Amino acid sequence: MNKKIENENKEASRNGFYPDTIPENGHDFENWTADALSKFGWTAKATQGSGDHGIDVIADKKDLSVGIQCKLYSGSVGNKAVQEVLAGITHFGLDRGVVITNAKYTKSAVALARGSNRHTQFRHYKCHPAP
Repeated sequence: MNKKIENENKEASRNGFYPDTIPENGHDFENWTADALSKFGWTAKATQGSGDHGIDVIADKKDLSVGIQCKLYSGSVGNKAVQEVLAGITHFGLDRGVVITNAKYTKSAVALARGSNRHTQFRHYKCHPAP
C-alpha cells in the first residue's frame, strides 16, 4: 500500500499537483480540486456556490461523471456531507459521488456512504496552506 501511495505521489508531482498545498478558503478549495482533476485529464468545473444541490465540482472523464462535495473542516465530516452528495448526484444524473476533505469522517458517514448504491467514495488530504 505504501508503494502505491508513493507511486501516486510521484505521478501527481509530474502533473504539477501538490496535495500539501490545499487552500484555506472553502471556495478556493473547490477551484483547487477542479484544477487538480484537470491536470489528470478530467474535464472539471466548480459549480460556484449556492444552488449547487450538494455538488461543488462536476468532473467527467471518458464515460464517467463524478459529483464532488468539498469540505474544509476542523472537526469530523458527518452524514450531512454524504446526504448532500447523494442528493446532488441524483439531481445532476451523475455516475458517482465523492466527498473530499482535509478532515476525518465520522463512522456513521462512512457507513452511510458504503450503504449507498451510488458508489460514494471518500478522500482525505492533509491540509497545509498554499505557499
